[in-house]
Amino acid sequence: MAPILCGDGHKHQTRELRGGDLSFYQSRPIWLCLLVWLMGAYSLPAKAGPWGQQAGDILLITSLSHYQGENGTGFRQIASQTYGELGLGHRFTLIGNFIYTDQYSDQREDPFAARGWAERSLAIQRQIRPNHPDRWAIKLGFIANANLQRYGPAGFSNQQARDEAIDFGLLWGRNFGDEKKHFIAIENSLRKSLGADADQLKVDIAIGYTLTPRLTFNAKSYNSFAVSNPAPIAPLKFGNDYDSFQLQISAQYKLTTRYHFELALLDEYAGRNIAEGRAISLSLWSRY
Repeated sequence: MAPILCGDGHKHQTRELRGGDLSFYQSRPIWLCLLVWLMGAYSLPAKAGPWGQQAGDILLITSLSHYQGENGTGFRQIASQTYGELGLGHRFTLIGNFIYTDQYSDQREDPFAARGWAERSLAIQRQIRPNHPDRWAIKLGFIANANLQRYGPAGFSNQQARDEAIDFGLLWGRNFGDEKKHFIAIENSLRKSLGADADQLKVDIAIGYTLTPRLTFNAKSYNSFAVSNPAPIAPLKFGNDYDSFQLQISAQYKLTTRYHFELALLDEYAGRNIAEGRAISLSLWSRY
C-alpha cells in the first residue's frame, strides 16, 4: 500500500498503529478526506446472496452512486459499478465485481481530483444445500489492487489505494412468510490482504420484505472490522487500517420478469480512520 503523496510534496502515513491517538485526524478534516480517497471507492454493495444461479443463467446489476463526505471534508464521489453472476452448473456460480470512481475534494488546504478502478474482483461461489430451506454457500475470491490517478496542486500522481487480497466467505439465507416471498441473508467473509493492508472481517446482513408482486423493500447492514495490524511500508508508514459501519435502505421495483430497478440510500454512520458520509444509488437488475 503506497502512502499518500500530499500537495506539499511530502509523504504521510495513514495510521501508525491500530487503536492509536486519532487527535491528529480529528483536528484536520482534510486528512479524513484523504483517507477516504486512500481507501478507494465508497459504493453501495450489490449482491444477490447465497442462492446462486442455475447453469447458464446470468444476473447483471449495474449501478450509479453519488457519495458525499461529512466532517467538513468537502469530499464527494461518483462511482459506477457492474456486478455479475453466471451459473456454471454443479452448484457453482462465477461472480465478478468492477467499480470505477471519480472523486473530488474542494478543501482549500489541498483540493484534488482522483479517478480509476476502485475494485476489480472475481469469485467462485458454491451452494452447499441448494434444496434446503436454509441456503448455505461458500465463496472464494480474488480482489485486485486499486489504483487511482490523483490530480492536485502538486501535480499528477499514480498511486495504489488498496492492496490485493483473497476473500473467504460463508453465506446463509432463508425465505420466509406467506409464499416465501420475504428473505433474510447473512454473509461473513475474511479479506486476507496480500500486501501491507490490515486484514478485514466483513459481516453483511440483508432483510427483504415484498410488499406487492412488483415492490420489495430492503434493509441492509454492511460492517467491516480490521482484525490485524497493518504492515509497515517504510519507517513509521503503514498500510490501510480502518473499520466501517453502514446502513442502507432501498426500494426495488419489478418492471418485468427480466428487469428490476432499485433506489438505495446509504449512511456511513460510524467507523475508525474514515470520513463518514451518505450515498444514493440507482441500480438496474437484469436477468438472462
